[in-house]
Amino acid sequence: MKKLTIWHTNDVHSRFEGFIGMAGHIRKYAGQDDLILDSGDFADMISVMVSGTEGLGAMRLLKAAGFDAMAVGNNEFFEGIDTLSRMADAFPMMACNITDLQGRPVPNIIPYKLLERSGIRVLLIGACPFFRGTQFFTDNAGVKLHDPAPMVSAILEKEKENYDICVLLSHLGIWHDTELVEKVQGIDLILGGHSHTEMSEPQIVNGTVIFHSGLHSKMLGRVEIILDETDGPEKSGRRSVTIKAENITGACEPFPELEAVLAEETAKGIKTLSEPLFEMSRELAFDAFSECPACNMVADSLKSEYGGDFALINNGIICRGFSGMVTKLSLLETSPSILNPTMVWWKGRNIREALAASFDQSFIRQSGRGPGSRSEVLGALAVSSNVIVTRPQNGELPEVLVDGKPLEDGNIYCVMTDDYMYRGKAGYTMLSGSEKQEIYYDGYIRDMLEKTLRSQSLTDGAFTKRIG
Repeated sequence: MKKLTIWHTNDVHSRFEGFIGMAGHIRKYAGQDDLILDSGDFADMISVMVSGTEGLGAMRLLKAAGFDAMAVGNNEFFEGIDTLSRMADAFPMMACNITDLQGRPVPNIIPYKLLERSGIRVLLIGACPFFRGTQFFTDNAGVKLHDPAPMVSAILEKEKENYDICVLLSHLGIWHDTELVEKVQGIDLILGGHSHTEMSEPQIVNGTVIFHSGLHSKMLGRVEIILDETDGPEKSGRRSVTIKAENITGACEPFPELEAVLAEETAKGIKTLSEPLFEMSRELAFDAFSECPACNMVADSLKSEYGGDFALINNGIICRGFSGMVTKLSLLETSPSILNPTMVWWKGRNIREALAASFDQSFIRQSGRGPGSRSEVLGALAVSSNVIVTRPQNGELPEVLVDGKPLEDGNIYCVMTDDYMYRGKAGYTMLSGSEKQEIYYDGYIRDMLEKTLRSQSLTDGAFTKRIG
């Protein structure tokens, strides 16, 4: 009988203070042969340290913490294939279902590896997210994602004589984990991420144990695998695998050396991002819950840069106003979300319903966090300067003028916004989707602002009142 312990994290999303406490717990209680793994979205560019070191600081942190490998999460490839490749050169990153746009392997990414711990031969396979919808986000990063099922099946067949247990290190999300094991047999354990699933006990689907450990360094996974094989001259080749798993909350032990690594890499990041870009000619104040120059500026920038009939965004897209010296650091702190400018087509009625909701104080104070969004609150709506909105009375919908003409409920309008609004994740669900094919644009909102905040005319125009 052989026993292997695996420690597991997923979706840390740069919550490194909590991660250091969990790493300290692992260091205190782990055995020499234990496996220590992460299932992706460790390096979120919301972090000054991650952005300022192009992810390399995060890889150094994992290495110093004693981790063995991680799955490639979507946050690891959002900054492009070159950044991903450099990160993978600094620390083992695994995915069997990612290539460049020409179908070639991404340099330094490991599809799978064979290793032995505690006398158990482990086949460790990596899998990154598989998106069936739009390919813009992956094309923009220079990568192509593939259905992992045939890749995993091929690896299992190729290495069938060379391992005792198979562990899939997955950033597919719980929905694709369960779908995968309905198609592919032979995976003993999936350590998953992406869906931020908090588990009190593992799921067993089609004979495979699936285990996730929440998000944001709140849970530390501990998995115990017991392998029992028939020995002696009557050896039958049969094996029995028992897997137990638990999530530990509040796991926190000191790890001063890791704290020092984080401090050093954070200092590097701050220094890199603090280089002056330009100075604002006037302050643009921010208010999440009513019209303000800062959010007007974002809307005007979208309209100016990309066109459309008008622009509309939720104030929660940014976290504070603009003033003084602008740096990449200040832009990241003001606009931390990884959201792309997006052109959509919405019906006038839906737009007026959304604008009506934006006057509801309880509605606009709900959380603004979600896929791609790092904002604390949803916020009111801001529109570009060619729009006038009259505050509604007696529960009616607001009157809206676009370029001096009434917005008609039955008409379809071309609107510049961000992909969070389009995906219906920003609370304003009446605006989800598009009547025509949406158009995504390269770069994030903060990249656009790095250009448009230099414009005196746009800065002055942000003070033009548009909500009456």
